[in-house]
Amino acid sequence: MSAPLRLFSFLLIGLLLGFISPARASHIMGGQLTYRWVSGSTYEVTLVLYGDCTGIYLPTGSVTILAQNNGCNSTAVTAALVPLGTSQTIQPYCSSVQQQVICSAASTRPLTYFQSYRGTISLPPAANWVLSYEDAARPGSANVAGQPNFRFEATLNNQLAAGGAVQTVANTSPLFNLTTSSLIPWNRSSTISNAGFDADGDSLAYSLVDPLEMCNRTIAYYQSITRLAGVPQPGCTYAVAAGSPTTYSATYPMVTAYDTTGSCPQRLLTPKPFLFDAATGTITVTPSRHPAFAPIQSAYRYMVVVMVTEYRRLPGSNRRYRVGSVRRDLIMTVYDCGANQLPRFAPTVVVNQRSQSRTQPLGQEIQALAGESLTVDLTATDSDAGQFVLLSVAGTPVPGISLYQTLNGQSRLTFVVPPSLPEGLYHVSVAALDDACPVKGVQGQTLAFRVVNTALATRAAQALAVAAFPNPFTEQVKFQLATPGVQTLTVCDHLGRTVATVRSQPNGTVVWQPAATLPAGLYLARSADGRQSVRLLRSAAQ
Repeated sequence: MSAPLRLFSFLLIGLLLGFISPARASHIMGGQLTYRWVSGSTYEVTLVLYGDCTGIYLPTGSVTILAQNNGCNSTAVTAALVPLGTSQTIQPYCSSVQQQVICSAASTRPLTYFQSYRGTISLPPAANWVLSYEDAARPGSANVAGQPNFRFEATLNNQLAAGGAVQTVANTSPLFNLTTSSLIPWNRSSTISNAGFDADGDSLAYSLVDPLEMCNRTIAYYQSITRLAGVPQPGCTYAVAAGSPTTYSATYPMVTAYDTTGSCPQRLLTPKPFLFDAATGTITVTPSRHPAFAPIQSAYRYMVVVMVTEYRRLPGSNRRYRVGSVRRDLIMTVYDCGANQLPRFAPTVVVNQRSQSRTQPLGQEIQALAGESLTVDLTATDSDAGQFVLLSVAGTPVPGISLYQTLNGQSRLTFVVPPSLPEGLYHVSVAALDDACPVKGVQGQTLAFRVVNTALATRAAQALAVAAFPNPFTEQVKFQLATPGVQTLTVCDHLGRTVATVRSQPNGTVVWQPAATLPAGLYLARSADGRQSVRLLRSAAQ
């Protein structure tokens, strides 16, 4: 296997299945369905499927997708997608182990591979096209009963009712970065990027949603969670903190590790949150194993589905219209990494732009002019002595991105911004990989670039993104502004309507607790000067 393919494989370890084959193996481990506008009503559709080398193999011939725009029972437009090139194997192993492992049903170590399928379809203007592909037998998992079917979906709204008139629009769906890792170590804080790229420059909002098995039929999660009982101590009992999740859900799809407080005779267990960033699709989680289960593969697998929805502002309108969505269906496998620690990114980066260098926080937006070239110096370290850390952006769909390694844990990312790239916010996923054996440790990070098409010197300052926690939220959300002082912020819904006005504390902290009657959905909080903003996703109460 060539070095580029090995690197690409390492960054796609997210769909590795685990370490022990179950009695009944499914051939599909996840995937997504995307589309690209070609011309007129013609769209190019791509299906990516991930499979288990030790299970039933993925289709070697064409697959059929459906497109419907009037409900599950409406007449469907069909299209045959043919395999695109050959499949590629995903190997998360260190080099000495990788050389001994091949994609075969007789393999002593499990492997995942992926295959792309592509074809064209005619989608005349309609308010809501739903594209889908279905297949049987999800693998067993810890958060879903049985082995229900897979259903991959993408939506397209290429006919919008705007300003009292009907407008036809062309749209290309977002593309997910391929640096997402779904193989995550037990009792380690892992960051997993699901950042996408939208060629049209549309605004993207991410959410965690229920998996599907049929049209309009979601898969039910287990209604109870088996938790750890705490480390036994004589004369000491453990209690789970009030308000902790007791059932699995789309926003809490995995059992997380505990923070333990208090002292005997009773100690308090507080589960760590399953963090999700609605602005970038980034997941941060510290998973917990399930020793109460038999040591089979399904006991350490969790189904997680990320949806990215795109909104477009039409000329002459302040309203944003929903023009499409894509779902990424993943299986996250928790494994025991032993004593290995994951790499960690330095909290700052150095941006080299227009003959100047500046140091800024890692998560802060980087403003770029369409047509210019800039570089970002990144650093990641590993607390394990003697390990080499490699940084990579392999698989990113953002055009003009490249990266080369300078030293151990140090790399320079170059962004040659295409002159034709629409104005908008673009996210690039970077992965840091150590050389632990047998399985490499992986940590993700998302960089944000704000691209503008006019001279930066004469353009008003762009809004700075602000991190919020938790996000999505149900009852209240907290965020910290970049500048201190009491400030007024306006909260608007996805249609641009003001729903609340909030004020920050003197230290810049803001807490928003909307009324219970305010519906779930996407909201935007923005400072009075427009320079600081944060997108907030409110989930429905469970």
